[in-house]
Amino acid sequence: MENFTGEVMVGQRWLSDTQSELGLGIVTAIEGRCIRINYPATGETRLYALAEAPLTRVELAVGERVRDRAGQQLRVTGIRASGGLLIYDCETLDGSSCQLPEAELDDRLRLNRPRQRLLAGRVDADHWFICVITLGSRECAKPARRRWDCSALASR
Repeated sequence: MENFTGEVMVGQRWLSDTQSELGLGIVTAIEGRCIRINYPATGETRLYALAEAPLTRVELAVGERVRDRAGQQLRVTGIRASGGLLIYDCETLDGSSCQLPEAELDDRLRLNRPRQRLLAGRVDADHWFICVITLGSRECAKPARRRWDCSALASR
């Protein structure tokens, strides 16, 4: 995934860097210097200024596992672009081949890519890090340890 490479097109899939709970968005309109994105997983629509949009283009890599809108699990074996949209060559669990247009990706797609999160400025609060350093990982993992217990350590 990369931030704004190439031209933005209707039908492309994007993730919000600041509101990941919206799920995977789909570009529905480009209006002047604005981009309208629908988030089918939540039924919400957002209008962003293209120059300042906190969005990341979804571009899967060969080998990644994904689901389509029907919930079928697939493994990406190849990627092609057609008219500014991506088409993924995939393999199903039973080994058969299929094509997956990016518009058919699961709307609830969650990607855990630490490097991309860091570069996009999406980082977690440091109170868990401080808790682990101060108390040790086992102590912080105990069910009785509450978030506010570790948060108090951040002020040290």
